[in-house]
Amino acid sequence: MAMMLRYSSIFRQSFRWIGQPIRCKSSANTGIQCEQRDQVYWIRLDRTKQYNAISLELYAQLTKILQQVAKNDHIKLAIVTGNGPYFSSGNDLTNFSRTDMERIKLTEYMVDLCRQFVGTPLIGAINGPAFGIMFTILGLFDCLIATDRTYFISPFSSLAISPEGCSTFTFPRIFGPSLASELLYFNRRLEVAEAHRLGFVSRIIPNDQWNDHIEQWIYGQQGLVKTCYANSMMNAKSLVRNQQIRNELHQTNQRECELLFKHFLSDECTARLESFFSRKK
Repeated sequence: MAMMLRYSSIFRQSFRWIGQPIRCKSSANTGIQCEQRDQVYWIRLDRTKQYNAISLELYAQLTKILQQVAKNDHIKLAIVTGNGPYFSSGNDLTNFSRTDMERIKLTEYMVDLCRQFVGTPLIGAINGPAFGIMFTILGLFDCLIATDRTYFISPFSSLAISPEGCSTFTFPRIFGPSLASELLYFNRRLEVAEAHRLGFVSRIIPNDQWNDHIEQWIYGQQGLVKTCYANSMMNAKSLVRNQQIRNELHQTNQRECELLFKHFLSDECTARLESFFSRKK
């Protein structure tokens, strides 16, 4: 288990390109598109045929990118969104069918990815349905906007696994313990209108106005780039998510991934995945 919790020191040592444009590998190889534009760093999930499911390799790439963003003084904001009709269908289930060593690496990546959401102010532009970890991890973002075609679901118990993304800490605080239990244990689907009413999403944008709205919100004359100072945003974030909260999130993250790793190896999870892959064939 100590091996599972070992964070990848290679990532933390290799990406200190402060003040330089961040390079991103081609979408065809990594399932991700990146663009640095006028102090905003765009991260677009781009595995549209897989509904932007997160592969083991995509976890590694996302972690690298977020670490670079957090250390780049020329970036005010980072925005994560998806290409195609889905934000993300969550974990690529082929991740769970890998060898034990690859499952250990998967949990390391999941731990390390969650650790990156305490850096640069982070916006989630949720362009469609969000499943599993790509729903639960949204509780770590600073702001979420969504299209009217969005909904959220975390079908953990139907897959015989347990929650992650620090959701066992964030969701009870966002939704209250009863609704959080429905979302994390009982596979409840959360519609975007309810997510907005509860404050999980700050605004809902009609799908046909999505691109124009974001462009004006970020880059317009009264947009975030022109009206928000980076140090002010970071100082405010340090109060909203102070050191005590960050420590609790890191501890929750480790506990969740320890339990998740046990579920990966359980008879229930193995049987459920065998059923899934046999139907797929």
